[in-house]
Amino acid sequence: MIDITSHWDKEHNINLRKQSEIYGEAYELNYINNDGEFSATILTHLDAFVLEDGTVERNVVLALHQFTKKFDDKKYLDVYSDTEILHYELGTGKTKLNFIGKHNHIFGRVPVITCLANTERKSGFQDVISLFDAYNALNSDLVNEIADHRNAYLVIENAKLEPEDLANMKSMGIIQVPNQAKVYWLTKEINDSFVKNELDNIERKIYDLMDEVNFNENWASNTSSLALRNKLLDLENRVSMKEAIMEKVIKQRLKNLFIFLSKKEGKTYDYRDIAVKFTRNLPTDLVGLADVIVKLKEVCSQETLLALLPFVENPKLEVQKFKAGISDNSEINNSKNLGEIVV
Repeated sequence: MIDITSHWDKEHNINLRKQSEIYGEAYELNYINNDGEFSATILTHLDAFVLEDGTVERNVVLALHQFTKKFDDKKYLDVYSDTEILHYELGTGKTKLNFIGKHNHIFGRVPVITCLANTERKSGFQDVISLFDAYNALNSDLVNEIADHRNAYLVIENAKLEPEDLANMKSMGIIQVPNQAKVYWLTKEINDSFVKNELDNIERKIYDLMDEVNFNENWASNTSSLALRNKLLDLENRVSMKEAIMEKVIKQRLKNLFIFLSKKEGKTYDYRDIAVKFTRNLPTDLVGLADVIVKLKEVCSQETLLALLPFVENPKLEVQKFKAGISDNSEINNSKNLGEIVV
Protein backbone atom coordinates (compact mmCIF):
# COMPACT_ATOMS: atom_id res chain seq x y z
CA MET A 1 0.00 0.00 0.00
CA ILE A 2 1.42 3.38 -1.06
CA ASP A 3 0.32 6.58 0.64
CA ILE A 4 -0.16 9.04 -2.22
CA THR A 5 -1.70 11.76 -0.04
CA SER A 6 1.00 12.03 2.65
CA HIS A 7 1.90 15.54 1.43
CA TRP A 8 -1.54 16.79 2.49
CA ASP A 9 -2.29 18.55 5.70
CA LYS A 10 -3.30 15.85 8.17
CA GLU A 11 -6.08 18.07 9.46
CA HIS A 12 -7.68 18.59 6.04
CA ASN A 13 -10.87 16.66 6.80
CA ILE A 14 -11.16 18.27 10.23
CA ASN A 15 -10.83 21.77 8.79
CA LEU A 16 -13.30 20.94 6.02
CA ARG A 17 -15.90 19.87 8.58
CA LYS A 18 -15.17 22.91 10.75
CA GLN A 19 -15.64 25.37 7.88
CA SER A 20 -18.86 23.66 6.80
CA GLU A 21 -20.20 23.89 10.36
CA ILE A 22 -19.38 27.62 10.47
CA TYR A 23 -20.84 28.61 7.10
CA GLY A 24 -23.40 25.86 6.51
CA GLU A 25 -21.35 24.46 3.65
CA ALA A 26 -17.75 24.49 2.49
CA TYR A 27 -16.03 23.49 -0.73
CA GLU A 28 -13.07 21.30 -1.52
CA LEU A 29 -11.04 22.22 -4.59
CA ASN A 30 -8.99 19.38 -6.10
CA TYR A 31 -5.96 20.33 -8.17
CA ILE A 32 -2.50 19.22 -9.27
CA ASN A 33 0.27 21.07 -7.45
CA ASN A 34 3.62 22.19 -8.85
CA ASP A 35 5.19 18.82 -7.98
CA GLY A 36 2.60 16.94 -10.04
CA GLU A 37 0.80 15.60 -6.98
CA PHE A 38 -2.93 15.38 -6.35
CA SER A 39 -3.86 17.97 -3.72
CA ALA A 40 -6.90 19.66 -2.21
CA THR A 41 -7.70 22.95 -0.54
CA ILE A 42 -10.74 24.34 1.27
CA LEU A 43 -12.92 27.22 0.04
CA THR A 44 -15.85 28.97 1.73
CA HIS A 45 -18.57 31.50 0.90
CA LEU A 46 -16.06 34.26 1.63
CA ASP A 47 -13.95 33.48 -1.44
CA ALA A 48 -15.97 31.14 -3.67
CA PHE A 49 -19.32 30.69 -5.40
CA VAL A 50 -20.52 27.26 -6.55
CA LEU A 51 -23.38 26.63 -8.98
CA GLU A 52 -25.08 23.22 -8.86
CA ASP A 53 -27.42 21.58 -11.37
CA GLY A 54 -30.31 21.25 -8.88
CA THR A 55 -30.52 17.43 -9.06
CA VAL A 56 -30.39 15.02 -6.15
CA GLU A 57 -26.69 14.40 -6.82
CA ARG A 58 -25.97 18.15 -6.53
CA ASN A 59 -23.44 18.05 -9.36
CA VAL A 60 -21.33 21.19 -9.60
CA VAL A 61 -21.56 22.79 -13.06
CA LEU A 62 -19.56 25.97 -12.38
CA ALA A 63 -17.32 27.32 -9.63
CA LEU A 64 -15.79 30.76 -9.04
CA HIS A 65 -12.79 31.35 -6.79
CA GLN A 66 -11.61 34.84 -5.90
CA PHE A 67 -8.17 35.23 -4.33
CA THR A 68 -5.15 37.47 -3.89
CA LYS A 69 -1.42 36.84 -4.13
CA LYS A 70 1.33 37.76 -1.72
CA PHE A 71 2.98 41.13 -2.36
CA ASP A 72 0.28 41.90 -4.93
CA ASP A 73 -2.62 44.31 -4.37
CA LYS A 74 -4.63 42.97 -7.31
CA LYS A 75 -7.53 40.53 -6.99
CA TYR A 76 -7.86 37.49 -9.22
CA LEU A 77 -10.72 35.23 -10.22
CA ASP A 78 -10.58 31.61 -11.42
CA VAL A 79 -13.61 30.11 -13.16
CA TYR A 80 -13.82 26.30 -13.15
CA SER A 81 -15.82 24.40 -15.74
CA ASP A 82 -15.85 20.68 -16.54
CA THR A 83 -12.92 20.99 -18.98
CA GLU A 84 -10.91 24.14 -18.27
CA ILE A 85 -9.98 26.88 -15.84
CA LEU A 86 -10.38 30.51 -16.92
CA HIS A 87 -8.19 33.14 -15.26
CA TYR A 88 -9.31 36.75 -14.77
CA GLU A 89 -7.96 39.85 -13.12
CA LEU A 90 -10.48 42.00 -11.25
CA GLY A 91 -10.08 45.62 -12.26
CA THR A 92 -12.02 48.85 -11.79
CA GLY A 93 -14.14 51.06 -14.00
CA LYS A 94 -15.42 49.71 -17.29
CA THR A 95 -12.86 46.88 -17.38
CA LYS A 96 -13.85 45.16 -14.16
CA LEU A 97 -12.97 41.71 -15.51
CA ASN A 98 -9.79 41.29 -17.53
CA PHE A 99 -9.18 37.89 -19.13
CA ILE A 100 -5.53 36.86 -18.64
CA GLY A 101 -5.51 33.21 -19.77
CA LYS A 102 -6.83 29.71 -19.41
CA HIS A 103 -5.71 26.10 -19.27
CA ASN A 104 -7.35 22.68 -19.33
CA HIS A 105 -7.61 20.27 -16.41
CA ILE A 106 -7.71 16.48 -16.44
CA PHE A 107 -10.77 15.71 -14.32
CA GLY A 108 -13.53 15.94 -16.94
CA ARG A 109 -15.79 17.47 -14.29
CA VAL A 110 -15.70 20.59 -12.15
CA PRO A 111 -13.02 19.72 -9.55
CA VAL A 112 -14.99 21.28 -6.70
CA ILE A 113 -16.85 19.21 -4.08
CA THR A 114 -19.55 20.60 -1.80
CA CYS A 115 -19.40 19.58 1.86
CA LEU A 116 -22.64 20.35 3.71
CA ALA A 117 -23.00 20.92 7.43
CA ASN A 118 -26.49 19.40 7.25
CA THR A 119 -29.26 18.84 4.74
CA GLU A 120 -30.65 22.33 5.44
CA ARG A 121 -27.24 23.92 4.72
CA LYS A 122 -27.49 25.89 7.94
CA SER A 123 -24.59 26.73 10.17
CA GLY A 124 -24.19 24.21 12.95
CA PHE A 125 -24.21 27.10 15.44
CA GLN A 126 -27.21 28.98 14.06
CA ASP A 127 -29.66 27.65 16.66
CA VAL A 128 -27.43 28.49 19.62
CA ILE A 129 -25.87 31.84 18.64
CA SER A 130 -28.55 33.77 20.53
CA LEU A 131 -27.95 31.59 23.61
CA PHE A 132 -24.20 32.21 23.41
CA ASP A 133 -24.83 35.96 23.19
CA ALA A 134 -27.20 35.84 26.16
CA TYR A 135 -24.75 33.80 28.24
CA ASN A 136 -21.85 36.15 27.47
CA ALA A 137 -23.94 39.28 28.08
CA LEU A 138 -25.26 38.02 31.42
CA ASN A 139 -21.83 36.90 32.57
CA SER A 140 -20.25 40.18 31.43
CA ASP A 141 -22.86 42.30 33.23
CA LEU A 142 -22.30 40.30 36.40
CA VAL A 143 -18.53 40.81 36.26
CA ASN A 144 -18.93 44.54 35.59
CA GLU A 145 -21.38 44.87 38.47
CA ILE A 146 -18.89 43.29 40.84
CA ALA A 147 -15.72 44.98 39.59
CA ASP A 148 -16.97 48.51 38.87
CA HIS A 149 -18.75 51.19 40.88
CA ARG A 150 -20.42 52.88 37.95
CA ASN A 151 -23.89 52.19 39.37
CA ALA A 152 -22.95 52.93 43.00
CA TYR A 153 -23.58 56.13 45.02
CA LEU A 154 -21.44 57.57 47.80
CA VAL A 155 -23.63 58.07 50.88
CA ILE A 156 -22.60 60.52 53.62
CA GLU A 157 -24.80 60.52 56.71
CA ASN A 158 -24.91 63.23 59.40
CA ALA A 159 -22.64 65.57 57.44
CA LYS A 160 -22.90 68.20 54.76
CA LEU A 161 -20.18 68.76 52.19
CA GLU A 162 -19.78 71.71 49.87
CA PRO A 163 -18.84 71.32 46.19
CA GLU A 164 -15.28 72.47 46.87
CA ASP A 165 -15.00 69.79 49.56
CA LEU A 166 -15.89 67.13 47.02
CA ALA A 167 -13.15 68.39 44.67
CA ASN A 168 -10.60 68.24 47.49
CA MET A 169 -11.72 64.74 48.41
CA LYS A 170 -11.21 63.55 44.86
CA SER A 171 -7.77 65.12 44.50
CA MET A 172 -6.45 64.24 47.96
CA GLY A 173 -8.21 60.89 48.43
CA ILE A 174 -9.26 61.91 51.97
CA ILE A 175 -12.75 62.35 53.48
CA GLN A 176 -13.10 64.44 56.65
CA VAL A 177 -16.43 64.16 58.44
CA PRO A 178 -17.54 65.02 61.98
CA ASN A 179 -18.29 62.55 64.72
CA GLN A 180 -21.38 60.36 64.32
CA ALA A 181 -21.06 60.63 60.52
CA LYS A 182 -20.98 57.64 58.19
CA VAL A 183 -19.54 57.28 54.69
CA TYR A 184 -20.26 54.22 52.54
CA TRP A 185 -21.12 53.09 49.02
CA LEU A 186 -24.72 52.41 48.14
CA THR A 187 -24.67 49.51 45.67
CA LYS A 188 -27.31 47.28 44.21
CA GLU A 189 -27.79 43.94 45.88
CA ILE A 190 -26.89 41.15 43.49
CA ASN A 191 -29.05 38.03 43.62
CA ASP A 192 -26.26 35.62 42.81
CA SER A 193 -28.55 32.57 43.03
CA PHE A 194 -30.84 33.97 40.35
CA VAL A 195 -27.87 34.77 38.08
CA LYS A 196 -26.33 31.33 38.59
CA ASN A 197 -29.61 29.55 37.86
CA GLU A 198 -30.07 31.58 34.69
CA LEU A 199 -26.54 30.79 33.51
CA ASP A 200 -27.09 27.10 34.25
CA ASN A 201 -30.39 27.11 32.31
CA ILE A 202 -28.78 28.73 29.28
CA GLU A 203 -25.90 26.26 29.44
CA ARG A 204 -28.30 23.29 29.53
CA LYS A 205 -30.24 24.68 26.56
CA ILE A 206 -27.01 24.99 24.57
CA TYR A 207 -26.13 21.35 25.26
CA ASP A 208 -29.68 20.22 24.43
CA LEU A 209 -29.86 22.08 21.10
CA MET A 210 -26.41 20.81 20.09
CA ASP A 211 -27.30 17.23 21.12
CA GLU A 212 -24.17 17.23 23.25
CA VAL A 213 -23.53 15.73 26.68
CA ASN A 214 -22.00 17.77 29.48
CA PHE A 215 -19.26 15.51 30.78
CA ASN A 216 -18.52 18.00 33.57
CA GLU A 217 -21.66 16.90 35.36
CA ASN A 218 -21.28 14.61 38.35
CA TRP A 219 -22.67 11.33 37.08
CA ALA A 220 -23.41 8.48 39.42
CA SER A 221 -20.57 5.99 39.69
CA ASN A 222 -22.95 3.07 39.13
CA THR A 223 -24.41 4.44 35.90
CA SER A 224 -24.77 1.55 33.47
CA SER A 225 -23.26 1.54 29.99
CA LEU A 226 -26.77 1.35 28.51
CA ALA A 227 -27.78 4.53 30.35
CA LEU A 228 -24.66 6.28 29.09
CA ARG A 229 -25.45 5.07 25.59
CA ASN A 230 -28.96 6.52 25.83
CA LYS A 231 -27.51 9.89 26.84
CA LEU A 232 -25.34 9.79 23.72
CA LEU A 233 -28.13 8.61 21.41
CA ASP A 234 -28.98 12.04 19.96
CA LEU A 235 -25.30 12.84 19.51
CA GLU A 236 -24.75 9.50 17.77
CA ASN A 237 -27.60 10.24 15.35
CA ARG A 238 -26.15 13.67 14.56
CA VAL A 239 -22.66 12.24 14.04
CA SER A 240 -24.04 9.46 11.81
CA MET A 241 -25.66 12.06 9.56
CA LYS A 242 -22.39 14.00 9.32
CA GLU A 243 -20.51 10.78 8.54
CA ALA A 244 -22.91 10.06 5.66
CA ILE A 245 -22.29 13.54 4.24
CA MET A 246 -18.55 13.21 4.74
CA GLU A 247 -18.51 9.76 3.10
CA LYS A 248 -20.02 11.23 -0.06
CA VAL A 249 -17.38 13.97 -0.09
CA ILE A 250 -14.58 11.42 0.30
CA LYS A 251 -16.06 9.25 -2.46
CA GLN A 252 -16.06 12.20 -4.86
CA ARG A 253 -12.50 13.01 -3.84
CA LEU A 254 -11.47 9.42 -4.56
CA LYS A 255 -13.18 9.65 -7.94
CA ASN A 256 -11.03 12.67 -8.84
CA LEU A 257 -7.96 10.97 -7.38
CA PHE A 258 -8.45 7.86 -9.51
CA ILE A 259 -8.91 10.01 -12.61
CA PHE A 260 -5.54 11.57 -11.77
CA LEU A 261 -3.93 8.13 -11.29
CA SER A 262 -5.34 6.84 -14.58
CA LYS A 263 -3.79 9.81 -16.39
CA LYS A 264 -0.47 9.69 -14.55
CA GLU A 265 0.17 5.96 -14.12
CA GLY A 266 -2.28 4.37 -16.54
CA LYS A 267 -3.88 2.39 -13.72
CA THR A 268 -7.65 2.15 -13.40
CA TYR A 269 -9.40 2.01 -10.03
CA ASP A 270 -13.07 2.14 -9.10
CA TYR A 271 -13.85 4.50 -6.24
CA ARG A 272 -16.91 2.37 -5.41
CA ASP A 273 -14.61 -0.46 -4.33
CA ILE A 274 -13.22 1.64 -1.48
CA ALA A 275 -14.94 1.36 1.89
CA VAL A 276 -14.82 4.50 4.00
CA LYS A 277 -14.43 3.82 7.72
CA PHE A 278 -14.80 6.45 10.43
CA THR A 279 -13.19 6.00 13.82
CA ARG A 280 -14.68 7.89 16.74
CA ASN A 281 -12.24 9.83 18.88
CA LEU A 282 -13.53 8.26 22.09
CA PRO A 283 -11.92 6.18 24.85
CA THR A 284 -12.05 2.48 24.05
CA ASP A 285 -12.20 -0.43 26.48
CA LEU A 286 -9.68 -2.69 24.76
CA VAL A 287 -9.80 -5.21 27.60
CA GLY A 288 -13.57 -5.55 27.21
CA LEU A 289 -13.28 -5.85 23.42
CA ALA A 290 -10.59 -8.52 23.80
CA ASP A 291 -12.89 -10.45 26.13
CA VAL A 292 -15.74 -10.23 23.59
CA ILE A 293 -13.44 -11.40 20.78
CA VAL A 294 -12.31 -14.43 22.80
CA LYS A 295 -15.91 -15.38 23.58
CA LEU A 296 -17.03 -15.03 19.93
CA LYS A 297 -14.06 -16.65 18.20
CA GLU A 298 -16.08 -19.85 17.66
CA VAL A 299 -19.07 -17.90 16.30
CA CYS A 300 -17.70 -15.11 14.06
CA SER A 301 -14.88 -15.04 11.55
CA GLN A 302 -11.49 -13.62 12.47
CA GLU A 303 -11.94 -10.76 10.02
CA THR A 304 -15.26 -9.74 11.63
CA LEU A 305 -13.76 -9.82 15.11
CA LEU A 306 -10.76 -7.73 14.06
CA ALA A 307 -13.16 -5.10 12.72
CA LEU A 308 -14.18 -4.45 16.34
CA LEU A 309 -10.69 -3.20 17.21
CA PRO A 310 -10.31 0.56 16.58
CA PHE A 311 -6.59 0.36 15.73
CA VAL A 312 -7.12 -2.18 12.91
CA GLU A 313 -7.85 -0.21 9.72
CA ASN A 314 -8.01 -3.15 7.32
CA PRO A 315 -9.17 -6.44 8.94
CA LYS A 316 -8.66 -8.46 5.75
CA LEU A 317 -5.07 -7.25 5.39
CA GLU A 318 -4.48 -7.89 9.08
CA VAL A 319 -5.61 -11.52 8.69
CA GLN A 320 -3.20 -11.94 5.78
CA LYS A 321 -0.35 -10.50 7.85
CA PHE A 322 -1.23 -12.82 10.73
CA LYS A 323 -1.21 -15.90 8.50
CA ALA A 324 2.03 -14.79 6.85
CA GLY A 325 3.61 -14.38 10.29
CA ILE A 326 2.54 -17.88 11.33
CA SER A 327 3.94 -19.29 8.09
CA ASP A 328 7.27 -17.51 8.60
CA ASN A 329 7.52 -18.76 12.19
CA SER A 330 6.79 -22.33 11.05
CA GLU A 331 9.56 -22.16 8.46
CA ILE A 332 12.00 -20.82 11.04
CA ASN A 333 11.11 -23.57 13.53
CA ASN A 334 11.42 -26.25 10.84
CA SER A 335 14.82 -24.94 9.84
CA LYS A 336 15.95 -24.97 13.48
CA ASN A 337 14.74 -28.56 13.95
CA LEU A 338 16.41 -29.59 10.72
CA GLY A 339 19.63 -28.00 11.91
CA GLU A 340 19.46 -29.89 15.16
CA ILE A 341 18.97 -33.17 13.29
CA VAL A 342 21.91 -32.52 10.96
CA VAL A 343 24.16 -31.67 13.83
